Amino acid sequence: MRRAPFHKAVFVTALAIALTLSGCSNGSPTIAPRPESSPQSDRVAPQVRALQVTRFVTSQISEDDADDILRNASAVLQTNDGDGDVSCNLTLTRDGNLTTFTRGDGEIHTEGDFRQVCSEPGYIHVVNLINKCDGEVNPSIIGCAKFLEECVVVVRFTPPGEPMTEGILWAHEYGHTLNLHHRGQSDAVMFPVVADDHRKIDDFEADVFLRFSQPAAPPFTEEFLFPPDVRDFVHERFIHGVPFEAARRFNTPEAVQTLAAMLQDPAEEEYWPNIAATLGMTGNSAAFEHLSAFVQRGEGQLSPQAYRAKAGALIAVGYMLGQTGTTDAVNYLARGARPGSWRGLNWVSPFTPDARARDQQLAESAIMALGVSGDAGALNTLNRFNRAPLSTMMEGAPPSADREDFSETIQEALEENRKVRALGLERYARGQGQ
Repeated sequence: MRRAPFHKAVFVTALAIALTLSGCSNGSPTIAPRPESSPQSDRVAPQVRALQVTRFVTSQISEDDADDILRNASAVLQTNDGDGDVSCNLTLTRDGNLTTFTRGDGEIHTEGDFRQVCSEPGYIHVVNLINKCDGEVNPSIIGCAKFLEECVVVVRFTPPGEPMTEGILWAHEYGHTLNLHHRGQSDAVMFPVVADDHRKIDDFEADVFLRFSQPAAPPFTEEFLFPPDVRDFVHERFIHGVPFEAARRFNTPEAVQTLAAMLQDPAEEEYWPNIAATLGMTGNSAAFEHLSAFVQRGEGQLSPQAYRAKAGALIAVGYMLGQTGTTDAVNYLARGARPGSWRGLNWVSPFTPDARARDQQLAESAIMALGVSGDAGALNTLNRFNRAPLSTMMEGAPPSADREDFSETIQEALEENRKVRALGLERYARGQGQ
């Protein structure tokens, strides 16, 4: 199903969400003017910048793929359509051979996972799953980068019929590493939703991409609107995850039933990660049954999107738990935190043929779901896990499993739970208090 472009959707004032367009996290708002820009003539001189690309060993990207993505990113930055758009003559290329790394498991569940990936040589790091970015657990993240750090982490994102979208995603995340923040023009490269026609950059952004401008402009906010229809909403491609404050507005029986039906529809598979995330974020207790059934359902090797959706559905249960306190959800995630509990699944991950490795990865998602819930029962469960012998907690994990990494996941989930309890889910999801 072809998505309706964000800027062409029908919006209503009731769904206006004031978001801080400040990069990968939603920090405290600051409204500030843009600095003076360089003359357009200064941007004509060509620049070539080589970025090293690396991938986790099971991530599916070739050197030709990387070259195509960088070529498309360059084409977007170089385009001036004469409609208020500007351009910069910057070409992004691949630096050396595409390399691989094997540390970790190719999934980002914690800040430690992110730091470990960024410690690998390279600028663009391709992984299989991102469930945490810049201090926030969110189950549908496709790209993450930190300001002024030469590290971009992305998953493969290739929507059918939209050849430019992945290049725009890479350009967006590259912009964050140069200290560019989000802005509210819905067809902009730096808009927090990515699509094939989001290709605009402004004068200041062009200067920063070309490194003419000091990359220290304060972040600024703009109010923008989300589609009022739940189907249109989940068809948006939120780069840094489904926005919680917007998703929870769909806590109606009708919207929950629509989402549940979409989660069973193979034609919606491309959007399953967003659908599962939104279903949990509504805070409707009926979401638990739909999400747990979705995780269980399926046979054979999944597509990358289906796998990310199932792993993300566990995080979504955590968001639901944080709003409902449902005891069944606490018990479900507590069982799921032990790798051996997933042995009965009939589906396998596309990223590892080893079912035990899949089980460990799902267990880590369940642990982080207990964290993001901020639930008191979940906190007691995590404290119990923290005191238990690791050998007990990791029963069913593969022999090669990293015991220290598993322990760190429990520790970070404890910290996350305490943070959410102190802030509340709304402030946590908006990045306040970090």
